[in-house]
Amino acid sequence: VVIQILQRMPFFVNLFKTRNLTYYIKSMAFKILRKKITRSGTEAIVNGVLDFPLFKMEVDYEFFKKAGRKKLFSAFKKLHSFKCGKAVCTSSYKLKEKGIKYIFHTRLPYYFENEKEAVSLLKKCYRSSLNLAKEKGCKSVAIPLLGSKFSDFPEEIDIQIAKDEISRFVSKNEIDVNLVISQKNDFVNFCETV
Repeated sequence: VVIQILQRMPFFVNLFKTRNLTYYIKSMAFKILRKKITRSGTEAIVNGVLDFPLFKMEVDYEFFKKAGRKKLFSAFKKLHSFKCGKAVCTSSYKLKEKGIKYIFHTRLPYYFENEKEAVSLLKKCYRSSLNLAKEKGCKSVAIPLLGSKFSDFPEEIDIQIAKDEISRFVSKNEIDVNLVISQKNDFVNFCETV
């Protein structure tokens, strides 16, 4: 029923026809892309990691596959000890061919350990990733929904955090921020909560 209603709205007409679309929501200061993050066309992309990349998560695997497993994994192993809520930068290696200069890796909290602290740390993950884009002089950055995709945050909480942190950052900085949501269901859920 929700999909049928959304399909009647002009804003969502093409949502169900193609994967590579950009949407602007008037109340938001950033773009929402429905595509794979490695195809975002931005100077930097953000990867959420837990204890160590195990290539089990779709986005981790995609980063390492597209950027070049050996080089990126070697660079990432050197950075393995960074703290939860922080972000670090590696080269994008093979992704430079697509115009992506950097990959920012941010260490995520586990939601089920301590919910209140986890929410605070997830906010720091978004902030530190976006601030790293500013430090590196990027004109654009793509970031996925970090909490619900990687560390089992309830989607509503992650969406609210992403929306608040990205909006706050964009209001003070001249960087194009794209929230990348590759799955159709996640995109619909995001739009329903806005």
